Amino acid sequence: MKRFVLLLLIIFLSNCGFTVVTKDDFGDFKVKEVLTTGDSRVAFNLRKKIINNSSEYSKNLIKVNLQVKKIKEIKEKNIQNEITKYTIKLSASAKIEETNKITSFDITKSVSADYNVEDQFVKTRNKERKIIKSLTNNLSDQLINAIKSQLNAN
Repeated sequence: MKRFVLLLLIIFLSNCGFTVVTKDDFGDFKVKEVLTTGDSRVAFNLRKKIINNSSEYSKNLIKVNLQVKKIKEIKEKNIQNEITKYTIKLSASAKIEETNKITSFDITKSVSADYNVEDQFVKTRNKERKIIKSLTNNLSDQLINAIKSQLNAN
């Protein structure tokens, strides 16, 4: 009898009702308009990703005002005063306006990465482009998740 009661207690106490929240559980949105300022290449890619992640049939209509900054700084120099490492920082500030509810909220996200200077300029430039592309994808994912979570909270 004690084992049966113990077994029942374990069964009832182990079912806490916890469920994993996935991206699909967040609210969806439909982009009505996207205005961008700042670095044109990064802004274009962010704009494209936000529009691609919007749902055609959603009732949440939003307008996005996106300000993008790209900062490239020298991180290290060697003894001969030659640059050996750069840091690239991408930051995006978005003002989201819900047209149905006449509310708005702001989102600011930033990402950064370092890269070494190569022997040839072409290799360095290609490495920089790859890092910018990777940072842009990371930044767009962060923005989209923040937009969805803010819309879900409202």
